[in-house]
Amino acid sequence: MKSTVLVLLFLLLSPYAEPEIKLTVRPLIQSAPGEVRIEYRISRHPDNREYEISWSDEAGKLGSHRSSLDGDNEPALFPSIYLEDLGPGQYVTEGVVKRIVGGKIKEYKTRQPFEVLR
Repeated sequence: MKSTVLVLLFLLLSPYAEPEIKLTVRPLIQSAPGEVRIEYRISRHPDNREYEISWSDEAGKLGSHRSSLDGDNEPALFPSIYLEDLGPGQYVTEGVVKRIVGGKIKEYKTRQPFEVLR
């Protein structure tokens, strides 16, 4: 019984646990004009309040999508974002989830780079 509890605790606390926010960008490398699909998954949590997905190139932020969250009443997988007609360059997509923890805002972040070739 003790070994089962230890295994379960290990799995829950391991780096293989689901991240607070996960971004998937497809494709990661392509030719111009580029078109990518951004999928994002947010772990359900009663303290989730807001998220933002943004995308940028070397020159700065190009756009974003932000929305409020109603705790764990929200879906885990959200509609995809499509970016079209991207020119050659290095890009990065960033995701942020904001939670209220102990009366303070805590941010969970992730990022996914992608590239559009000439």
